[in-house]
Amino acid sequence: MALHIVLMNLAAPLLVAAVLRHLPRARPAQLAGFTLLQLGLIWFWHSPPVLPGHGDGHWIMQTSLMASALLFWWSVLSLRQADQWRSIVALLVTSKLFCLLGVLLSFSPRHLYGMSGGGADALADQQLAGLLMIIACPATYLLAGVILAARWLGALEGNDRPDAGRAADA
Repeated sequence: MALHIVLMNLAAPLLVAAVLRHLPRARPAQLAGFTLLQLGLIWFWHSPPVLPGHGDGHWIMQTSLMASALLFWWSVLSLRQADQWRSIVALLVTSKLFCLLGVLLSFSPRHLYGMSGGGADALADQQLAGLLMIIACPATYLLAGVILAARWLGALEGNDRPDAGRAADA
């Protein structure tokens, strides 16, 4: 869990931010599609019959989650200023559904995944993984949403100033 939290919530947005100026802008439809892709993959890979243990399945899961995170963060960070509200909504929806998954893992009365052999240790591991999701995922998405909202509102405020056009002409 810690690996894909780092990949999806730290590495992916930082990597996209580092190369963003070299990438084309996303369109709102791409944002919607990549938001659904990321949410679909996270819930698919965390469903009890699917979640892989170690080995090839684990790396396929990590790779697909990282790829979807890169696409998601690119679409969130590259929308035109006028469409930034869409990015904020995508971040809000995604963070809430990631948080819900973390809550389900944390408060499940039994171990959901058979790969660890069950027992108290497996349940404790699952609950810790859920707790990591509850803390890390919404915090990352909230921080990104606050930054985007501040930039978006700042741009709107700049456009409302009577001298905004003259300053741009100077």
